[in-house]
Amino acid sequence: MTQHQIETAASATVDHEGHDIAFGGLLASLSDCFARSKSREMFARMTRGMVMELEDVNCWSLAEAIGERGPHRLHHLPSRAVWDEEAVLARTALWAVGLLDDGDGVLIADETGDAKSSTDAVAAARQYSGSVDGVDLCQVAVHLAFATAAGDCLIDRRLYFTKEWAADEERRQLTGVPAWEMRSTQGRNYVPPAASWTWATSWQCAPTTRSPPRLRS
Repeated sequence: MTQHQIETAASATVDHEGHDIAFGGLLASLSDCFARSKSREMFARMTRGMVMELEDVNCWSLAEAIGERGPHRLHHLPSRAVWDEEAVLARTALWAVGLLDDGDGVLIADETGDAKSSTDAVAAARQYSGSVDGVDLCQVAVHLAFATAAGDCLIDRRLYFTKEWAADEERRQLTGVPAWEMRSTQGRNYVPPAASWTWATSWQCAPTTRSPPRLRS
């Protein structure tokens, strides 16, 4: 092995160890977001699996990657386990922003659509999306990213609801959508006020005197 190869391998090892330390710190800060230790442990394992280079990312492939016999425990975490996903999102956003922030970060809001086969999916409706190349049955969501010269990451999201979905109170109740989520009257290009994003609460609680990053859509 050449000296260059040795240095490259050592650098990769250091980076990997640094990532593990940073990720371990994040998991420690999330410990009180889970009602049971088993749910917290599965979240940690599932999250590590999601950052692996897998050809397909689903509960079956993740289960195989992290050494589970099947996807059942992974299915349980998002569907039935008791944990505060909004608190997890807010704290993770704060953690990511803290790692990337160079004092000149920007927030980037962008929408994307996901094709759906049924209107049973929350907010699914026939609507235009560039992601599906026209009008089709899909969900449309606005995503918020934080970007600096050091990198970027997604830190929040909001579903877009058509007027039909917003007006159907019964369907909203059946799918657990609170009234405050309704954005349809604002138009497709609407970006919710900064204070309404999950990340905003974390930023306001952060021990810093800096102003929040500017928003760009």
